[in-house]
Formats: sequence, C-alpha cells, structure tokens
Amino acid sequence: MTARTTGQVLELVLKAIPHPHLIREIDLTHTDCINFTWRGIRFHVTVDFYVDEVQEHCWIGTPMAILLNQVLKQAAIIESTRQFESTL
Repeated sequence: MTARTTGQVLELVLKAIPHPHLIREIDLTHTDCINFTWRGIRFHVTVDFYVDEVQEHCWIGTPMAILLNQVLKQAAIIESTRQFESTL
C-alpha cells in the first residue's frame, strides 16, 4: 500500500465526493488524518481511508461514513490504475 499524505487524501476527497464545494471547516493539522464538514456532517478520514462520522467528539461508523469510505477506496483504485497506465 502506498503511503499517503493528508494533502493527497484531501485531493482525492475533493475529486471523489459529489458537490465538493460544500466541504467546510477542513482540518489538516494532523499528519495521519483530515477532518472536514460536508453537507452538515463532520467526517474524520485517515490516510488509509478509514472514515468515521464525528458526533460530539466521538467517531461513529455511520452508514454515510461507510459509504464515503467505499467511494474513497474506489477513487483511489481508479487513480492508481490511471497512474500505472500512464507509465506504459
């Protein structure tokens, strides 16, 4: 698995989720995760694409967080495939 930075994770989030202009309150102060609010929901995303919804300072694996997790993993696969194909 490729080591990612929080900047790379944010870049993928912005590419992968619908309506990225609705992202607010981005927190990049940690080296292993990003936090942001999207459509009124606060998310915690690690550099390994583990996604949780943040509710009252607790991380919760809600259905929305699980869906976002799968969207990001699929986007990462597509991105890796494109990078590989560009080297051929």
